Amino acid sequence: MTEGHKLSETDRHESGASRGVTLTPIEIALEFIEAISNREFDRIPDFYDAEARIEDPGGAVFHGAVALQSHIENIYKAFPDLRHIVTRIVAAEDAAVVQGRMKGTQTGPIILPDASLPASGREVDVRFAFAIHIRNGKILHDDLYFDTAEMFGSAEA
Repeated sequence: MTEGHKLSETDRHESGASRGVTLTPIEIALEFIEAISNREFDRIPDFYDAEARIEDPGGAVFHGAVALQSHIENIYKAFPDLRHIVTRIVAAEDAAVVQGRMKGTQTGPIILPDASLPASGREVDVRFAFAIHIRNGKILHDDLYFDTAEMFGSAEA
């Protein structure tokens, strides 16, 4: 979370869409990052359209928030101290792009669609970006970008 973008304690547990509030793409992106950073994985479906398509840098495509929720939970099991530091956000009427760094220690196995990497105990510090397209206050498309060699290679012993 960036300075000046804090949510109230009351708002923290519900997304804007579930509160009946129309949020800007920047607000949606920041709320999403805050929810996963707080390990509130049960909130993930609140952010996504029923027809959502999410693609990660390894080429895995997730259809729907439930599939993405499971994937994110697996990443946080591998990196239980993972944190996101947002450095830049740009937005349009129905889209936002977020840039930042992910930092954490790989103390659990990384479960990938076609492989698994054992826990290494190594710290990672990886640049990331994600681009979201919003429809009716929910994320319809979410494309995540980071250097997989930097993330998974730096996590290997």
